[in-house]
Amino acid sequence: MFSRGPRRKVERPPLTDEQLLSAAVSALAARSRSEAELRRLLQKKLTEPAPARIDKVVARLHELGYLSDARLAESIVENKQRQAHLGKRRVTQELLKRGVKADLVGETIERAYAEVDEVALAQSFVERKRLRPPKDPKETARLLRALQRAGFSMGTCWKVVRRLGNQAALDGMDEAGLATDSES
Repeated sequence: MFSRGPRRKVERPPLTDEQLLSAAVSALAARSRSEAELRRLLQKKLTEPAPARIDKVVARLHELGYLSDARLAESIVENKQRQAHLGKRRVTQELLKRGVKADLVGETIERAYAEVDEVALAQSFVERKRLRPPKDPKETARLLRALQRAGFSMGTCWKVVRRLGNQAALDGMDEAGLATDSES
């Protein structure tokens, strides 16, 4: 409404190495980040591409113990498993999305979920989200989708649905979670 014309980008002097390190420490103080996330953030702060400078800052953060993808992965897995009650697949996707290396993700997930009963975890997810027992095939499909989005395998989803649902809700559904031809 009250336009003053096009916005001009203010030219800032390039960041020194100390300022870049300070920006990285501030970013890590705000929230935990993976190395890949931090690299992207630092690259945005620089006016010109400077992978050598970013490598130097990242190496210094590793030396100081401020940056550790392994520690980040363990923290996220513990949080998502114990507080959010999410399954392996969902936690794996979140870690990969944050830029944690696939081999580290696999090791961390296997270690964390080795002694976890996936059906009990899915059941606790249902309780935490206050999902109602299904009354018909439509609600059964809704519950199956919610469990799948939470990262549980289809077999686990069906076990939980069978524990919760009555036979009327399961009539017309097959193991893939789809309505059979008699319902359509």
